[in-house]
Amino acid sequence: WRLALAGIALGLSMGSKWNVAILAMLPGLAFFFARLTAGRRRLVTSRRGIPVPGISLWEAALLLGALPLFVYWLTYLPAYWAPENPLQPGGFIAMHAEMLRLQGSVTKPHPYQSQWLDWLFNLRAIWYLYEPVDGAQRGVVLLGNPLTMLLGIPAMAWAAWAGIAMRRWDALAVALLFAVAFGMWPLANKPIQFYYHYFLPSCFLLAALALALDALREAGWKWAATAALAGSLGFFAFFYPILSAWPLAGEMSFLDWAWLEGWR
Repeated sequence: WRLALAGIALGLSMGSKWNVAILAMLPGLAFFFARLTAGRRRLVTSRRGIPVPGISLWEAALLLGALPLFVYWLTYLPAYWAPENPLQPGGFIAMHAEMLRLQGSVTKPHPYQSQWLDWLFNLRAIWYLYEPVDGAQRGVVLLGNPLTMLLGIPAMAWAAWAGIAMRRWDALAVALLFAVAFGMWPLANKPIQFYYHYFLPSCFLLAALALALDALREAGWKWAATAALAGSLGFFAFFYPILSAWPLAGEMSFLDWAWLEGWR
């Protein structure tokens, strides 16, 4: 039942955001290769061996392959009963082809557009709001935590090394998920990209940072792990006024936080 829940969650995640689609394939592929290395003679039907004893490969294909796709299709059911231009039977594939075409058709430059290297080093912010509201200057910015986003880079390198050299499967999984989620963007047919596309990869970046800090603490460097956490909280508190539309002192107050040209 856990694999069934995982399949449902994968389908719902794809219905929420297409970025997940390439990641949604990884659990099934991981199951296949793990079972392949187990050396079972009846690869497809045997229920013995890693990663989940008691589940055959064909059952895993249903739960981690077919079920997510079915759940994803279910998320489009309301479109079939839309009051205007309802989705026609057989139009599901055509609609996706049109959506893919539209994704690549936006080519007009945008002031806040950025590229994947900008995301990695936290070089480009997005100001969603900066104007007088309710009698005060207010701002809302999308920006990564200046400390954790940068600390996450060496942490991810450590996760990849630990996964291979030390067989830390948790670290290896995080590194692989980051590589897939982040590596798709340089190849994506989407000319205009923004920092919010880094949201999913950054989740794995922070997971790698958490594992690295835990390893430092276990190695006797508790102060370093504590300092990183305290620093992260400190930066969050400092930037909170422009994350929450807090009343600011004046029109040029954004310069207190816009340390880099790309943050303006």
